[in-house]
Amino acid sequence: MSVNFNQFYVPAPLAAASSASPSSDSSSSGSSASLSSPDVRSGRHRAPLSQALANYVSFPFPFVKKPKLRKNPNGKTGNGDKGKSKIPRDGQQQCQASGQRLHGGATPLVGEHWRKTPTGAYVPLTLLELSVRNICTQLLMDQPDVLQGALPTELATSVLQWLRQHHALGKTQFQILAPFLLYEWNLAGQTDVEDSWFDDLPSTPLQHVKNIDVSGCHRLQQLGSEWGRPVVELPSLTIACFQDCTKLSCDSIEMLQFSTKLTQLNLSGCSSVNDGCLKALRGLVHLKSLELVRLIVVDRILQIGQLMSLQVLVIRGCQDIGDDGMRSLAGLTELTYFDARHCGQVHSIPTEWRQLQVLLLGYTAFAESDAAVLQHLLNLRELELRKCRILKRGFQFISRLPKLERLGLAETALTDAGLLEICNGIPYLRALNISNTEISDAGAVGLAKLKELRILRMDAPGITNRALANLSFLSRLERLDLFGAK
Repeated sequence: MSVNFNQFYVPAPLAAASSASPSSDSSSSGSSASLSSPDVRSGRHRAPLSQALANYVSFPFPFVKKPKLRKNPNGKTGNGDKGKSKIPRDGQQQCQASGQRLHGGATPLVGEHWRKTPTGAYVPLTLLELSVRNICTQLLMDQPDVLQGALPTELATSVLQWLRQHHALGKTQFQILAPFLLYEWNLAGQTDVEDSWFDDLPSTPLQHVKNIDVSGCHRLQQLGSEWGRPVVELPSLTIACFQDCTKLSCDSIEMLQFSTKLTQLNLSGCSSVNDGCLKALRGLVHLKSLELVRLIVVDRILQIGQLMSLQVLVIRGCQDIGDDGMRSLAGLTELTYFDARHCGQVHSIPTEWRQLQVLLLGYTAFAESDAAVLQHLLNLRELELRKCRILKRGFQFISRLPKLERLGLAETALTDAGLLEICNGIPYLRALNISNTEISDAGAVGLAKLKELRILRMDAPGITNRALANLSFLSRLERLDLFGAK
């Protein structure tokens, strides 16, 4: 693996002199003391502080050259000069300017033990950061014996994250770290991950790992190849994300039936998933969140209805789920979040879902005849019905949802009368999207009652600048979209 070691640190500027004024002798003496402090009583010269730092920064990067420091023209400072530095005046000004840029202080900033923050300031690395960089350096220099001793799990996790962020993680580094990764395997977006990465892993991490994220690992078929000892069960696993693992085998999904503590599972984009895979998940009695975005097979949804503890269900983009599939989900009475956007055949929502708080049905077949279910969902806090065929009666049901805070009605047949009814019935709305609807300035009058509104999207051709007067009463408004208004 070719590695650019220069990316491992943010080099700090040269040693900064004191920011005191050079016009004062005492200030100059204080400034020179920070660079070179003669010991008058002993007759010896102490090592310059910046030189001491230069000697120190070679750890933990022995391959990095020490920064060259500016030397005095005479090579030393005499006692008769009262400790004044012999650095030329232009050099002193340059050092002072550098020091003023760094919080106005006189601390010498030398070497790779400093990092630049998003605000532009330089701060020293923590002991944890230094340790992580030291371990990463040795791993990338092909020193397999670097982790012969015990390594704390938190430190191993930080090393793995650092290597991922710098695109320096390979199979060798992962397998060296694996024995110490007892809680989390985060390989999200690591596109070169393949089955052999998980060959012959020690049993200890397999018994304790709680979180696996291999989302975006397109080459991965299973955890382990046929040439090694594959992973057969993960008894302590609680969170698993296989999103967009397009080649993931059914065997890998069926393996999860032994992870009886699993609470969150994401199989979105796993095109190889079939009915048999989901049957294996029926025993996951503690599963609370399941994401199945863009899956194809129709009947697989029938197996989900037996996961009675499920609270979050995302089937966005599953075009083949229809009435039969939705009826099979009626028993999920603990459900609080349901996302069926872009499911073209979904229109009926079970009345048993009385705990539901978020209902996202944009681009579905939900219509006026289905809106009566809303009178049973009185705990709704967010409702999204973009491009749904709802009319006057549907808007009446919406206006009677007492806890609703976020409402999306873009590209619907919303009229001025419907908007006024909603504003009168739900005065505590925080976010409202009524773009591309049939509203006009007459309906916008009701917006003045929404005192808690933070976000308003009103990209509608019937809105003119006269509607802005009603918005002046919205003192808490943070975001406004009027694109397309006249």
